[in-house]
Amino acid sequence: MEGDQITQICKEFCDGKPVVPKTIKTYLSSLRSAPLYFVLFCTLLVLNSCTSENSLDTRANVPSTSNAGNYLKGRVAYNNHDLNDATSSFRDALKKNPNENLLLRRSFIAELEAGNLDHAIELAERAVKQQKTSTFMHLVIGLRDTKQESWDKALENFAKMETTQVNEILKPLLRGWSYRGKKDLLKTKQNLLSLKKKRGFSLLSLLHTALALQDQEKILFIDRLLDEAIGSVEEIPSRLALSVANYYQKTGRRDKAIDLIDKIKSKDFDLEMLKQRIRKVKGPGLSEISVQSPQDGISEALFDIASALRDDYNNNAALIFVHLANYMRPKFYSAQILLGEILQERGKYRKAIKEFEQIPAESMFFKMAQLRLSQTLRRHDKPHAAIRVLERLQQRQPKNAEIFTRLGDIYRSQKNWDGAISAYNRAINLTNKDAKSDWTLYYSRGVALEQSGRWDMAETDFMKALKLAPNQPFIMNYLGYAWTEQGINLKKAEQLIRKAVSLRPKDGYITDSLGWVLYQTSRFDEAVPILERAVRLRPNDATITDHLGDAYWKVQRRLEATYQWKRAIKMHPDAELKEKIQRKLIFGLD
Repeated sequence: MEGDQITQICKEFCDGKPVVPKTIKTYLSSLRSAPLYFVLFCTLLVLNSCTSENSLDTRANVPSTSNAGNYLKGRVAYNNHDLNDATSSFRDALKKNPNENLLLRRSFIAELEAGNLDHAIELAERAVKQQKTSTFMHLVIGLRDTKQESWDKALENFAKMETTQVNEILKPLLRGWSYRGKKDLLKTKQNLLSLKKKRGFSLLSLLHTALALQDQEKILFIDRLLDEAIGSVEEIPSRLALSVANYYQKTGRRDKAIDLIDKIKSKDFDLEMLKQRIRKVKGPGLSEISVQSPQDGISEALFDIASALRDDYNNNAALIFVHLANYMRPKFYSAQILLGEILQERGKYRKAIKEFEQIPAESMFFKMAQLRLSQTLRRHDKPHAAIRVLERLQQRQPKNAEIFTRLGDIYRSQKNWDGAISAYNRAINLTNKDAKSDWTLYYSRGVALEQSGRWDMAETDFMKALKLAPNQPFIMNYLGYAWTEQGINLKKAEQLIRKAVSLRPKDGYITDSLGWVLYQTSRFDEAVPILERAVRLRPNDATITDHLGDAYWKVQRRLEATYQWKRAIKMHPDAELKEKIQRKLIFGLD
């Protein structure tokens, strides 16, 4: 979707036109919910398309010339995700132009994304006095009111929030929990259940109603809400399972709580530890997941939105909502982990590491935080530190297969094939039975075995992975390419690779594999256009470029072949490939 089209849709949200999101099938699953993400993604663009005329134009309404330097510096820093510099520059600019509308809004958003909620609220209140409010301003003032238990003021501010589709989702949650703060149970129920009428948001409505009324209504009523919530999804998401199990535990139904924990499929939790907590009469149980106040409930709602909104391509609005969730509920570990994930995606590794390290060892979310910490250290080019994190975690949980899988992945990325194979062996031995999702284990071990020269064992693993996931294009591509390189099973290799290409037609590596199997079977004229497409898809890959050079040579396009080989040399290939290309530049393929 082009930017202009998205902006137009966002303007329609502001104008109140009926753009209805699709059904959200799961609640806070490990996969992101595209429909809710789409709606909330537009919230961010609303900041630029709906709060002022021409605000998408960076040249529009620029503050006075004498102050333009600080403003533009802030804009550049903001666009580079350098929020410390952005907020500092905007603050300097505001000292000279404290009432500049555009500057005030830009500064407000930067403060929100930086997590400087007190300063953001101050700016929002200034804008309210000037009657120049924009998206999020009445929301943050209302949240401040709820923290102060000024429920009537909060409701008044929430009522003034802009009429957008995302606010049609958020407002019933905010109002419902605010009325819970006022102890008005009827209006609490009415507002929270009103969200059920919106297509795709029944689960959110049912869960929040149950959480808000669990200590006030009869168990039968709450059970009915939770049963309906669970029944609305094909696979129960982890957070929903934890919330319902916590309620079962609190109401003395420990066996039912344990049964629900067994249905969690996420590898981020130590399920045995969770079940032990439930069995103990004394102890924390699952209290970390408890919603103990209206403020906690509002925080949960903001976290729900941030989780659904998060996306690799644009996480600005998700960052705002997760900061708001943390503002409402300090030591909200799930929100801290989500914040760390977003910071990691932005390349802010040190800040992400700080968030993950704050999760205490006794928390049920400790394993999740440590796995994310290891991943961040790995991306931060600190593989040895990442390994140490996993080794310490392994000492605490010696029978956890996921930890060994992560260790294997790091060793494999470091080309420590023996270390990777050993770790994957441990992971596979700890897996009770082969599930479909275990294809990654056999595939990863197969890669390590193939790279270390143990092809027979590698081939067995690839075939096992393919049996578990017969439509997985990466397995088909790797196995087919390996056969092609060895000149064996070429007919079967081509079949696998063609199927992989049909599943991922824009994958340059898989397209290259198809071209290469055609080359290896002497169909050079067919190979050329396929390899040309692979190079267009992956223009900076030395191996793919080298393959195209070979194909050009075979069809008598010698100058083009030489050109592609020279390009490949400039891409810094490994020593073995570089030597082969240099030889071809001298002698060709004859």
